[in-house]
Parts: sequence; C-alpha cells; structure tokens
Amino acid sequence: MTNYNTYSERKLQGELNATRIAISKLQSEKAKLDKKIEKTTQKENAIKQALMQRLTPNDETAYALKNAKSLPEYTSHEQLLRDVMAEIEAEKE
Repeated sequence: MTNYNTYSERKLQGELNATRIAISKLQSEKAKLDKKIEKTTQKENAIKQALMQRLTPNDETAYALKNAKSLPEYTSHEQLLRDVMAEIEAEKE
C-alpha cells in the first residue's frame, strides 16, 4: 500500500478525487453487471421451466404409459413389416 504521509495536500486532494471517480465508475459497472446477471438468471429460470413442462408427462402420455402393451420381439424385418401392414389394414376397417 502507498504511504500517503509523504504526499502534499494538493496531491492528496488529487488522489482522493481520482479514487472517488474510480469508485463511482466501478459502482456503475457493478450496477450494469447486476442487471445483466438478473436478466440472465430470469432467462435461465424460464428455460428450466420450459424444460420441466416438456419433461413432465401430460395426462395422455401418462395414460399411454400406464396402458402400454408389450411388443413382441421380431426376428426378421419381414415379420415386423407383415405385422405393421396387418395393423394398418385393421385400422382402415
């Protein structure tokens, strides 16, 4: 730290004014950063909320999961294709 005891009164006044200006500038920058942090935090919270809504199953999804049927394991592509085509035909009727 600087020893200000050796400074003249005029130099001390100059240093005091310069220090006050520096403090004022830093406080202004801090206020801007605080606002930026607040806006970014609000954005983060909005994103989290949107993700929660997407990841939380709605009633339709919950019902589908609760009443899901287990699918058979297919050993060939042809077998799967045959079953899918039969299911499509059944839905048409």
